[in-house]
Amino acid sequence: MVKQRTSAEPRPMAEVRANMLERARHLRNPFAYTRYEEVEGVLNRLDSVDREAWAQAFSALAAPYEERAAQAEQAGNREAALQNYLTAYDYYHVARYPAPNSPGKLEAYRRSQANFLKAARLMDPPLERVEMPFQGRPGEGNVSVGYLRKPQGVERPPVVALWGGIDAFKEERRDDPYREAGMATLVMDMPGVADAPLAGSEDAERLWDAMFDWIATRPDLDAQRVAVVGGGCSGLTYKMDIDQRRDGDIAGLVDRCVSIQFKPAAWTSSRGS
Repeated sequence: MVKQRTSAEPRPMAEVRANMLERARHLRNPFAYTRYEEVEGVLNRLDSVDREAWAQAFSALAAPYEERAAQAEQAGNREAALQNYLTAYDYYHVARYPAPNSPGKLEAYRRSQANFLKAARLMDPPLERVEMPFQGRPGEGNVSVGYLRKPQGVERPPVVALWGGIDAFKEERRDDPYREAGMATLVMDMPGVADAPLAGSEDAERLWDAMFDWIATRPDLDAQRVAVVGGGCSGLTYKMDIDQRRDGDIAGLVDRCVSIQFKPAAWTSSRGS
Protein backbone atom coordinates (compact mmCIF):
# COMPACT_ATOMS: atom_id res chain seq x y z
CA MET A 1 0.00 0.00 0.00
CA VAL A 2 1.42 3.40 -0.97
CA LYS A 3 1.65 5.83 1.92
CA GLN A 4 -0.20 9.06 1.18
CA ARG A 5 1.65 12.27 1.96
CA THR A 6 -0.25 14.56 4.33
CA SER A 7 -0.61 18.29 3.69
CA ALA A 8 1.67 18.97 6.68
CA GLU A 9 4.59 17.08 5.14
CA PRO A 10 6.96 18.89 2.76
CA ARG A 11 6.79 17.95 -0.89
CA PRO A 12 9.66 15.76 -2.08
CA MET A 13 12.46 17.83 -3.61
CA ALA A 14 12.19 15.98 -6.90
CA GLU A 15 8.56 17.02 -7.17
CA VAL A 16 9.34 20.62 -6.24
CA ARG A 17 12.20 20.71 -8.75
CA ALA A 18 10.05 19.43 -11.60
CA ASN A 19 7.25 21.86 -10.82
CA MET A 20 9.53 24.87 -10.52
CA LEU A 21 11.49 24.04 -13.67
CA GLU A 22 8.25 23.81 -15.63
CA ARG A 23 7.26 27.21 -14.30
CA ALA A 24 10.67 28.70 -15.03
CA ARG A 25 10.63 27.33 -18.57
CA HIS A 26 7.42 29.24 -19.33
CA LEU A 27 8.13 32.27 -17.07
CA ARG A 28 5.16 31.55 -14.84
CA ASN A 29 4.93 32.74 -11.23
CA PRO A 30 7.28 33.15 -9.43
CA PHE A 31 9.45 33.55 -12.52
CA ALA A 32 9.15 36.61 -14.74
CA TYR A 33 12.63 37.94 -15.58
CA THR A 34 14.81 34.97 -14.66
CA ARG A 35 16.96 32.76 -16.91
CA TYR A 36 16.02 29.12 -17.17
CA GLU A 37 19.56 27.72 -17.20
CA GLU A 38 20.47 29.63 -14.03
CA VAL A 39 17.32 28.48 -12.24
CA GLU A 40 17.96 24.91 -13.36
CA GLY A 41 21.50 25.01 -11.97
CA VAL A 42 20.32 26.15 -8.54
CA LEU A 43 17.47 23.66 -8.34
CA ASN A 44 19.77 20.81 -9.31
CA ARG A 45 22.15 21.76 -6.48
CA LEU A 46 19.47 22.09 -3.81
CA ASP A 47 18.62 18.82 -2.07
CA SER A 48 15.73 20.11 0.07
CA VAL A 49 13.32 23.01 0.46
CA ASP A 50 15.13 24.26 3.56
CA ARG A 51 14.10 27.91 3.78
CA GLU A 52 17.49 29.40 4.49
CA ALA A 53 19.30 27.33 1.86
CA TRP A 54 16.65 28.26 -0.71
CA ALA A 55 16.89 31.97 0.09
CA GLN A 56 20.68 31.94 0.01
CA ALA A 57 20.91 30.07 -3.31
CA PHE A 58 18.55 32.31 -5.26
CA SER A 59 19.81 35.50 -3.60
CA ALA A 60 23.28 34.58 -4.90
CA LEU A 61 21.87 34.65 -8.44
CA ALA A 62 20.47 38.14 -7.86
CA ALA A 63 23.66 39.80 -6.66
CA PRO A 64 25.54 40.00 -10.02
CA TYR A 65 22.50 41.54 -11.75
CA GLU A 66 22.15 44.04 -8.92
CA GLU A 67 25.77 45.09 -9.47
CA ARG A 68 25.40 45.28 -13.27
CA ALA A 69 22.28 47.39 -12.91
CA ALA A 70 24.05 49.93 -10.72
CA GLN A 71 26.96 50.12 -13.15
CA ALA A 72 24.63 50.56 -16.14
CA GLU A 73 22.66 53.27 -14.38
CA GLN A 74 25.87 55.13 -13.50
CA ALA A 75 26.95 54.88 -17.15
CA GLY A 76 23.62 56.32 -18.30
CA ASN A 77 22.41 53.09 -19.93
CA ARG A 78 18.80 53.30 -18.80
CA GLU A 79 17.47 50.19 -20.57
CA ALA A 80 20.29 47.92 -19.36
CA ALA A 81 19.87 49.23 -15.83
CA LEU A 82 16.11 48.61 -15.94
CA GLN A 83 16.44 45.04 -17.19
CA ASN A 84 19.17 44.13 -14.70
CA TYR A 85 17.28 45.64 -11.76
CA LEU A 86 14.20 43.63 -12.80
CA THR A 87 16.23 40.42 -13.04
CA ALA A 88 17.78 41.06 -9.62
CA TYR A 89 14.32 41.80 -8.23
CA ASP A 90 12.94 38.56 -9.61
CA TYR A 91 15.72 36.34 -8.26
CA TYR A 92 15.20 37.87 -4.81
CA HIS A 93 11.48 37.34 -5.35
CA VAL A 94 12.10 33.63 -6.00
CA ALA A 95 14.42 33.58 -2.96
CA ARG A 96 11.59 34.67 -0.67
CA TYR A 97 9.01 32.44 -2.42
CA PRO A 98 6.41 31.37 -1.46
CA ALA A 99 6.46 33.51 1.69
CA PRO A 100 9.03 35.48 3.71
CA ASN A 101 8.78 33.01 6.60
CA SER A 102 12.42 32.83 7.70
CA PRO A 103 15.12 35.46 8.33
CA GLY A 104 16.80 34.77 4.99
CA LYS A 105 13.53 34.86 3.08
CA LEU A 106 12.48 38.10 4.77
CA GLU A 107 15.80 39.69 3.85
CA ALA A 108 15.33 38.47 0.27
CA TYR A 109 11.90 40.07 0.15
CA ARG A 110 13.26 43.43 1.28
CA ARG A 111 16.03 43.18 -1.30
CA SER A 112 13.47 42.32 -3.98
CA GLN A 113 11.49 45.44 -3.07
CA ALA A 114 14.61 47.61 -3.16
CA ASN A 115 15.51 46.42 -6.65
CA PHE A 116 11.92 46.72 -7.86
CA LEU A 117 11.79 50.34 -6.75
CA LYS A 118 15.13 51.07 -8.41
CA ALA A 119 13.67 49.64 -11.61
CA ALA A 120 10.48 51.63 -11.06
CA ARG A 121 12.19 54.99 -11.40
CA LEU A 122 13.39 53.92 -14.85
CA MET A 123 9.98 52.72 -16.08
CA ASP A 124 7.98 54.62 -18.68
CA PRO A 125 5.64 55.87 -17.37
CA PRO A 126 7.36 55.95 -13.97
CA LEU A 127 5.97 54.20 -10.93
CA GLU A 128 5.19 56.27 -7.83
CA ARG A 129 5.37 54.65 -4.40
CA VAL A 130 2.60 56.20 -2.30
CA GLU A 131 1.73 56.02 1.37
CA MET A 132 -1.97 56.25 2.20
CA PRO A 133 -2.74 57.24 5.81
CA PHE A 134 -4.47 54.42 7.67
CA GLN A 135 -6.23 54.76 11.02
CA GLY A 136 -4.98 51.53 12.50
CA ARG A 137 -5.95 50.01 15.80
CA PRO A 138 -3.36 49.23 18.48
CA GLY A 139 -0.79 46.89 16.99
CA GLU A 140 -1.61 47.86 13.40
CA GLY A 141 0.30 50.16 11.07
CA ASN A 142 -0.57 53.72 10.12
CA VAL A 143 0.04 53.70 6.36
CA SER A 144 -0.95 51.54 3.44
CA VAL A 145 1.73 51.38 0.74
CA GLY A 146 0.69 51.37 -2.91
CA TYR A 147 2.27 51.65 -6.35
CA LEU A 148 0.66 54.22 -8.64
CA ARG A 149 1.20 54.46 -12.38
CA LYS A 150 -0.69 56.82 -14.67
CA PRO A 151 -1.26 56.53 -18.43
CA GLN A 152 0.51 59.03 -20.59
CA GLY A 153 -1.52 61.82 -22.12
CA VAL A 154 -4.69 61.24 -20.06
CA GLU A 155 -5.89 64.05 -17.79
CA ARG A 156 -7.51 62.84 -14.55
CA PRO A 157 -7.72 59.18 -15.55
CA PRO A 158 -10.07 56.70 -13.89
CA VAL A 159 -8.37 54.40 -11.38
CA VAL A 160 -8.16 50.63 -11.19
CA ALA A 161 -7.07 49.35 -7.77
CA LEU A 162 -5.52 45.88 -7.87
CA TRP A 163 -4.44 43.34 -5.29
CA GLY A 164 -3.67 39.66 -5.33
CA GLY A 165 -4.53 36.66 -3.22
CA ILE A 166 -2.82 35.53 -0.04
CA ASP A 167 0.40 34.52 -1.83
CA ALA A 168 0.58 37.42 -4.32
CA PHE A 169 2.44 40.62 -3.44
CA LYS A 170 1.98 44.02 -5.06
CA GLU A 171 5.31 43.86 -6.90
CA GLU A 172 3.96 40.91 -8.89
CA ARG A 173 0.76 42.45 -10.26
CA ARG A 174 0.79 43.12 -14.00
CA ASP A 175 -1.12 46.30 -14.81
CA ASP A 176 -0.05 47.24 -18.34
CA PRO A 177 -3.38 46.40 -20.04
CA TYR A 178 -5.26 48.85 -17.83
CA ARG A 179 -2.87 51.70 -18.51
CA GLU A 180 -2.92 50.94 -22.22
CA ALA A 181 -6.70 51.45 -22.01
CA GLY A 182 -6.19 54.88 -20.43
CA MET A 183 -6.60 54.00 -16.76
CA ALA A 184 -4.33 54.72 -13.82
CA THR A 185 -3.42 51.71 -11.68
CA LEU A 186 -2.99 51.57 -7.92
CA VAL A 187 -1.51 48.25 -6.78
CA MET A 188 -1.70 47.23 -3.12
CA ASP A 189 -1.18 44.30 -0.77
CA MET A 190 -4.31 42.71 0.66
CA PRO A 191 -4.64 42.41 4.48
CA GLY A 192 -2.14 40.02 6.00
CA VAL A 193 0.26 40.20 3.05
CA ALA A 194 3.64 41.95 2.73
CA ASP A 195 3.38 45.68 3.58
CA ALA A 196 -0.31 45.72 4.50
CA PRO A 197 -0.73 47.55 7.83
CA LEU A 198 -3.16 45.00 9.27
CA ALA A 199 -3.75 41.27 9.40
CA GLY A 200 -6.62 39.48 7.75
CA SER A 201 -9.77 39.66 9.87
CA GLU A 202 -13.55 39.85 9.64
CA ASP A 203 -13.42 43.62 9.09
CA ALA A 204 -10.07 44.01 7.34
CA GLU A 205 -11.82 45.75 4.44
CA ARG A 206 -11.13 48.87 6.54
CA LEU A 207 -7.88 48.96 4.58
CA TRP A 208 -9.70 50.22 1.49
CA ASP A 209 -11.27 53.16 3.32
CA ALA A 210 -7.76 54.59 3.38
CA MET A 211 -7.43 53.98 -0.35
CA PHE A 212 -10.68 55.69 -1.34
CA ASP A 213 -9.96 58.63 0.98
CA TRP A 214 -6.46 59.00 -0.46
CA ILE A 215 -7.62 58.89 -4.09
CA ALA A 216 -10.05 61.71 -3.28
CA THR A 217 -7.09 63.91 -2.29
CA ARG A 218 -5.39 63.51 -5.67
CA PRO A 219 -6.55 66.16 -8.16
CA ASP A 220 -4.76 64.25 -10.95
CA LEU A 221 -7.04 61.20 -10.49
CA ASP A 222 -10.78 60.81 -11.13
CA ALA A 223 -12.16 59.74 -7.76
CA GLN A 224 -15.61 59.29 -9.30
CA ARG A 225 -14.41 56.44 -11.52
CA VAL A 226 -12.68 53.84 -9.36
CA ALA A 227 -12.84 50.12 -10.06
CA VAL A 228 -11.32 47.30 -8.02
CA VAL A 229 -9.76 44.05 -9.21
CA GLY A 230 -9.21 41.33 -6.60
CA GLY A 231 -7.07 38.36 -7.55
CA GLY A 232 -7.75 34.87 -6.24
CA CYS A 233 -10.45 33.73 -3.86
CA SER A 234 -9.05 35.90 -1.06
CA GLY A 235 -9.46 38.82 -3.42
CA LEU A 236 -13.05 37.74 -4.00
CA THR A 237 -13.83 37.81 -0.29
CA TYR A 238 -12.55 41.35 0.20
CA LYS A 239 -14.05 42.55 -3.08
CA MET A 240 -17.50 41.52 -1.84
CA ASP A 241 -16.93 43.19 1.53
CA ILE A 242 -15.74 46.41 -0.11
CA ASP A 243 -18.75 46.40 -2.43
CA GLN A 244 -21.05 46.40 0.61
CA ARG A 245 -18.98 48.95 2.52
CA ARG A 246 -18.23 51.47 -0.26
CA ASP A 247 -20.94 50.78 -2.84
CA GLY A 248 -21.37 54.44 -3.78
CA ASP A 249 -17.64 54.86 -4.43
CA ILE A 250 -17.10 51.91 -6.78
CA ALA A 251 -17.73 52.02 -10.50
CA GLY A 252 -16.81 48.40 -11.23
CA LEU A 253 -15.63 45.21 -9.55
CA VAL A 254 -13.68 42.31 -11.02
CA ASP A 255 -12.60 39.16 -9.24
CA ARG A 256 -10.05 37.02 -11.05
CA CYS A 257 -11.16 33.90 -9.24
CA VAL A 258 -14.77 33.32 -10.30
CA SER A 259 -16.80 36.43 -11.04
CA ILE A 260 -17.15 39.79 -12.74
CA GLN A 261 -19.53 42.59 -11.79
CA PHE A 262 -20.08 45.75 -13.82
CA LYS A 263 -21.77 49.02 -12.97
CA PRO A 264 -21.97 50.49 -16.48
CA ALA A 265 -23.90 53.62 -15.51
CA ALA A 266 -20.98 54.76 -13.38
CA TRP A 267 -18.07 53.42 -15.42
CA THR A 268 -17.07 54.71 -18.83
CA SER A 269 -13.60 54.32 -20.21
CA SER A 270 -11.29 57.24 -20.77
CA ARG A 271 -11.73 56.61 -24.49
CA GLY A 272 -15.34 57.68 -24.18
CA SER A 273 -16.75 54.32 -25.25
